[in-house]
Amino acid sequence: MDSDNCKLLAVPKDVTKDIQSSNICQVCGEKPTIMYLGVHCCSSCKMFFRRNAEFDLDTHQCVFTGNCDITMNSRGACRYCR
Repeated sequence: MDSDNCKLLAVPKDVTKDIQSSNICQVCGEKPTIMYLGVHCCSSCKMFFRRNAEFDLDTHQCVFTGNCDITMNSRGACRYCR
């Protein structure tokens, strides 16, 4: 992987503290199993973000309204909103 293509995700410390005290996946609401990129997430969401790290949001768009509700049951419906 080219280091020029890598992007760092910066989360403010006050937000990180609130997220770390949570008992749910911060993406879909499922019970978290791991801390990944500074947030609690389930294994499914962790793998999603690992596989889609270079997903081009400019090329791909949401097929719905752009504000999909991401839950444990619907998390696979829209790659863009997840």
